[in-house]
Amino acid sequence: MDISSSKAGSSSCPSPIQRRRFLSGVVEGFYGQPWPNNQRVRMFQRLGQWGMNSYMYAPKDDAKHRQQWREPLSPAEISTISGLIDACRAESVDFIFAISPGLDMVYSSEQELNFLKHKLDQVARLGCKSFAVLFDDIELRMCEADNLRFTSFAAAHVHVTNAIYEHLNRPQTFLFCPTEYCGSRAVPSVMESHYLHTVGKHLDINIGVLWTGPLVIPRDISVQSIQEVGKVLRRRPVLWDNLHANDYDRQRIFLGPYQGRPLTLRRYIRGVLTNPNCECEANFVAVHTLSTWCSIPVPPAEPPPDHSPVGSPNSLSSSCGSACSVLSEVRASDDEFYSPESALQTALSDWSLEVNQRYPEESPELSSSQPPVFSPIGSTDSACVPDTSPSTPCQPVAVLSDEQMSLLVDVFHLPHSHGRLSVHLLRQLNWLWRSCGWSSFDPASVSAPSAQDENMCDISSIDLACQFTADQVMFPLPAPSPSSKDDSTAATTSMTSLSTDNSEMDVQSAPPSPLPPTGTWSPEYCQQWRQQAAAFHQTCDTVQQLGRSFLQIPNHNLLNNIFSSMIELQSAVTKVDDFVWKLESLTTEEQACLLLYWTEPSVRPSENSVSSLASQWTADYEPWCVRGGLAADLLRLLPDLSVLATPPAGVAAPDDDSGISDVPTTPPIESSVASFSALSPLPSFLSDLVPEVMAQ
Repeated sequence: MDISSSKAGSSSCPSPIQRRRFLSGVVEGFYGQPWPNNQRVRMFQRLGQWGMNSYMYAPKDDAKHRQQWREPLSPAEISTISGLIDACRAESVDFIFAISPGLDMVYSSEQELNFLKHKLDQVARLGCKSFAVLFDDIELRMCEADNLRFTSFAAAHVHVTNAIYEHLNRPQTFLFCPTEYCGSRAVPSVMESHYLHTVGKHLDINIGVLWTGPLVIPRDISVQSIQEVGKVLRRRPVLWDNLHANDYDRQRIFLGPYQGRPLTLRRYIRGVLTNPNCECEANFVAVHTLSTWCSIPVPPAEPPPDHSPVGSPNSLSSSCGSACSVLSEVRASDDEFYSPESALQTALSDWSLEVNQRYPEESPELSSSQPPVFSPIGSTDSACVPDTSPSTPCQPVAVLSDEQMSLLVDVFHLPHSHGRLSVHLLRQLNWLWRSCGWSSFDPASVSAPSAQDENMCDISSIDLACQFTADQVMFPLPAPSPSSKDDSTAATTSMTSLSTDNSEMDVQSAPPSPLPPTGTWSPEYCQQWRQQAAAFHQTCDTVQQLGRSFLQIPNHNLLNNIFSSMIELQSAVTKVDDFVWKLESLTTEEQACLLLYWTEPSVRPSENSVSSLASQWTADYEPWCVRGGLAADLLRLLPDLSVLATPPAGVAAPDDDSGISDVPTTPPIESSVASFSALSPLPSFLSDLVPEVMAQ
């Protein structure tokens, strides 16, 4: 193995250790259209205001960053990068320029290495002082020439990275992204990975290593997992956090708070850079709450031995000093702990000002001499005119109420969880359609499901885009209490009570069975079903009103970012709302027909939504396994009505198309069941229901 350029990081020839500050900020590192320049600058302003210190430029779909990494920057691109560097400097934010040459680089070629050096020299001459070399998401293979020179893939990466680090005169901030950048991609495991051990032993000790956690997009990151990788890498990693990334599922957008990472994690990492939504304006809450997490002092405790010689644990919170005063009000009752809910409420309070404020459209170019300026709402001039009185605050028009701001986060929460009202909506829908037939007649007149059939209402095996238990969705909701309030007031009250805590629904007690046992039917149960249907319609109306209000916000950049996701959600809510309305409109006999199929095992949420992970559904999964968010989950909970086109097991189809002509006269309930099993094609009421679901 050739490690002539890697000796500085080996234990036999230690490199002088530099004292590092704790990195905090944003990495623009997603797949998809890069952010517009004026929105980048607005992001820099937020980072500076909130006490964060870093921005990494690494858009995967910037050709010069990845696919065409050898090509030098054009004059126009140089002007743009220069303007971004200057805009960062103005906000005391460190601009980190990243390059990703791993798709096709010949690691043993001096010419290839010179291409890389020349590209980075161009950026260094613009005043950039921080850099990163990324080898993520590439094939684990080398060409023949590389195989002759290097004994491993990791050795080639270390050679190139150390050479670039030395060429750039050992910058204070220099980051490296390994190919095995998370626990699930370490072969065979983190502790036994030859790749990671090679990086830890031979990469210069002052080069930071990026790490996403146990998964690419982990729900939680434990201290133990970070200690483990820190021991292998012989340094504290820099967390590249994909919690709010949505490039794998553009139907979804994540507006929930930063969570799932304990404050004590900061003792064992060198920094955290969030790789957020592809939609820049949708990242206010994500970055705001991360800044709060970075600013709160780590709870005092005796830490285990730190495997990294870099920096000091006591310096981790000092780099975010200004944010401590700016965001001190969001701390929990004990100032030493981070509360995602409290951080979210403060973020929403600040965000509401921007949601209701208009910004200009993106200009095609950005240069340091002409930074973008933002006109306040109500400006009669469509051009971007500098504000001659910057001290005068803008007076936005409040289009979205505080409750609607909370609801907006609730319905577009996080990759692994829905907000409380969203879970409530799913529970309502699931209970309504599965208990519909039982609400209309005495179960004693039809065979009730046996105890072993009760799992027909179990959704624990259904892949929803977000994780929650069957109990959290299945048990019947209490009947709405009589109220003299009008519908809009009641809807607002319900939304407020459910949206104050956007964590997952907690189950306080064992849920009752969603179906009444045989012989317990009563008019009161039928009334309860009707009340729950009315409450469901009210909840749907609340979500629809949010969509209508959101479409009126003056911040058109944010509107454009979330528009498609909002429209998809409204469409799904309309479909499930119409479905319940149609269930309500069925006659008693028609509902009895449905009951026969409700008790059939084949009538469940669509088989297309069940994956091989269903039997082992845990938090240890990547959210791209099930896509679509709340909109898709609502549709997943609808019954698979396609099976209704086939008679139930044991019931023979008629030999002719005479419909119900051969059906004997029977009592009403039995007649409806018999006619239903003999009809071909489906009854008209079922034909109306099926397209609503099968259209998806």
